[in-house]
Amino acid sequence: MVEAGSSNTYAANDLALQVKMNDKFSLAAGIGVRYNSDPPAGLKTTDTLTTLNLVYGF
Repeated sequence: MVEAGSSNTYAANDLALQVKMNDKFSLAAGIGVRYNSDPPAGLKTTDTLTTLNLVYGF
């Protein structure tokens, strides 16, 4: 997703991978990156979020 204006650009991207371990459980890993060209004072322009999940299917 990208939102762009005359004075600011915001972009976000998420990537995930899920691997089935057996009939009920999967392991999922993901990364999210957010970019803001003009963040509020004191904040970074790029944020990342890394996740690791155990997924139960019923």
